[in-house]
Amino acid sequence: SSPTKEPPRVRRRPILAGLALGAMSYKPHLAVLVPLMLVAGREWRALAATVASALGLAGASIAAFGVAPWQAFLGKAADATAVASSSSSDWHAVPSTLVMLKNLGVGDPYAGWLHAAVAALAALAAMRIWARPTGQRWRAAALALAALIAAPYVRVYDFALLAFPIAALASRRHDADWQDKTVTALLWITPAALFAMGRAAPVGPLVLIAGLALVARRAAGVPVAQLIGRQ
Repeated sequence: SSPTKEPPRVRRRPILAGLALGAMSYKPHLAVLVPLMLVAGREWRALAATVASALGLAGASIAAFGVAPWQAFLGKAADATAVASSSSSDWHAVPSTLVMLKNLGVGDPYAGWLHAAVAALAALAAMRIWARPTGQRWRAAALALAALIAAPYVRVYDFALLAFPIAALASRRHDADWQDKTVTALLWITPAALFAMGRAAPVGPLVLIAGLALVARRAAGVPVAQLIGRQ
């Protein structure tokens, strides 16, 4: 394939992709970065379908349950540091950057500010990947990792999203070095380890950050012609 050929993008099936991405709004804290990635990638039709899908689901929920749940959600979302501590279960087990900082003794509002800074850097790193003519596997991996890093409230079961970066890094099996193998192993092990411990050790966010850093490096180092040929 020629390097000048249009690289593969969400626009292969933009409407279907947008509808699927909009469905992520059932967990808004994990979907908040989706529009930013689509803007960075200039995927306008997919963005329109994403917005339509999310609004449709929101409208359906209001029709079924009224506006009270949305009012409660927006009230909590306005204070990220209160989201974790108001959890219906042990907030110490939330494997987010915010809770890691709180577990390490960082008080409010400093934990919230530091979490916001880390979330912004993760979003910018993922947007840079989406802005490049990068393979879909790296885009999906970056979005999954950035979403988990940015969310102030996540649970171990949300780490199912790590299937995307694991698959992306595994695709380099013939060129994998110790960094690929180590980070891939940590991405595999961390959810099970956190689940077994019951309370979050200050490792989950660090593994996510390491994963995003490696994905960004690998995505930047793969030639466009090679990406086209493998899609």
